[in-house]
Amino acid sequence: MFFRNHYRCARCGYEWDYVWTTQCDDDCPNCGSRHMSPHQSVDVEPPENEKIALLNDAFRRTLSGGKVWAETTGDGKGAPDGMKIDSLGNVYCCGPGGVHVFSPEAQCLGVIHVPEHVANFTWGDADYRSLYITASTSVFRIRTATPGLPAR
Repeated sequence: MFFRNHYRCARCGYEWDYVWTTQCDDDCPNCGSRHMSPHQSVDVEPPENEKIALLNDAFRRTLSGGKVWAETTGDGKGAPDGMKIDSLGNVYCCGPGGVHVFSPEAQCLGVIHVPEHVANFTWGDADYRSLYITASTSVFRIRTATPGLPAR
């Protein structure tokens, strides 16, 4: 299930929409206000593609480009979401069947297969080598060879 979340920033009045796999808070792309709750959410069909696109000037809301950088393909539910970067610059992204891992050059390095639909993930433990994966009904932990980056 996907939600089209409509946000309205209380600080600057800016409005925007995003499609997420959950009804979640977001940060205002206009003024940077943090943790804006959706003003309105509606159920929508899952996105038809599984592409990760490069966009220019994303933080200024003047998007251009849209060149396809990589695709998450495979069996199972899921679409690109929840991207994070490890200490070598590899990109981790939720997608069909689990967490997809790409090199900085967009080469697919593999998929961390998860038996449930993946919602998000983060690195943890003191060495940032444990990847905690939240899924439909469970939280999974896997050790990685490359440490992740701490959350900001």
